Formats: sequence, C-alpha cells, structure tokens
Amino acid sequence: MSWTTHRARILCAALVTTALVVVGAWSATDRTTAAWTNDVHAATDVALGSWVDGFGTCTVRRVDDDSLVPDVPCTIENIDDPNVYDDGRGLVLGARAHFSASGIAVDHYIAFDLTIPQPGSDTRWEWTDASVVAANNTAAIESRCDELPRVVGHVAANLGSTPEVYLELRNTRHADELCQ
Repeated sequence: MSWTTHRARILCAALVTTALVVVGAWSATDRTTAAWTNDVHAATDVALGSWVDGFGTCTVRRVDDDSLVPDVPCTIENIDDPNVYDDGRGLVLGARAHFSASGIAVDHYIAFDLTIPQPGSDTRWEWTDASVVAANNTAAIESRCDELPRVVGHVAANLGSTPEVYLELRNTRHADELCQ
C-alpha cells in the first residue's frame, strides 16, 4: 500500500469518526429531559392593601315600601382592611364598606349583606363574642351578633350614588350593641 493510500484511509477514518461524534451528540441532545417532573405549588398570605374577595351583596330599595328597585344596580366596591386597636376597654375593629349604585334616587336606600374580613395583620381579633357598637350614615343593623363577621343592614336614603358605611365592633358583648 502506498503512502498516499494510507493517508487517505486515515483521513477517511478521521472524517467518519468526526461525523459519528457530531451525529451522536446532536441526536443525544434532542432527547434530553429533566431528571424530575414534579409540579411546584406555592402560596402566600396577602398582608397589605384593601382588597377582599367576596364582599357580600347590596340592593337598592324604596323608602316608602322597602320594595326592590330592580333597574338600579348596586355593588359593594370594596371593604377596607379592618383596623384593630385597643382603646383601654378592649379591642375595637373598624371596617368601612364602599357601595356604588348609579341611578339611585333621593327616595331610595341601600340594603347590604356584608362579610367583614378577618384583620390580616392583627391576630388578636376574635369573632366569638364580638358585637357591632356603632355605624355611620344612620345605618340600621338587622343581623344578630352571633352571625358576625356577617352584617346585614341598610344605610339611610339620599346619600348619593357612592355611599359608605363605617362599622365599629368590639370583641366583647356590649350594652350599646346594634346587632340583635
């Protein structure tokens, strides 16, 4: 065998080997998968803000006969994150609900069925013996204290299309309570 033939065979073997390595590497990367396939789930508590999921319901009613005004929609826009403080006589919780009733007339009022959220940043508050002791906008509370954090009631008429109600609660039953 001549020197040129020998060199041609070596060169051919090197090219074939290189081609096999490249093809092997390319085909191996096509089938690469992760060593595990577990799903990852994460959760966290919301600590700030005034967003609450599921505020409750509200309706617009006539003053003269308490009948529903079906063509005036009512929504609970927001319930601010409740504020809890100690006034020296016990814990007090303040919660403000914001309503929207575009088209409400001066002889209409808003009836509500709210669920007050648990104060996110204060773990001292408990609903067990709580009571509603104050409400602005001449709100009338119709629910029982043992139904808290649910509050059913209504605000006075002629408050405009975006009234609010501020409720003050105590963590103990109280002589001044507005709930039944």
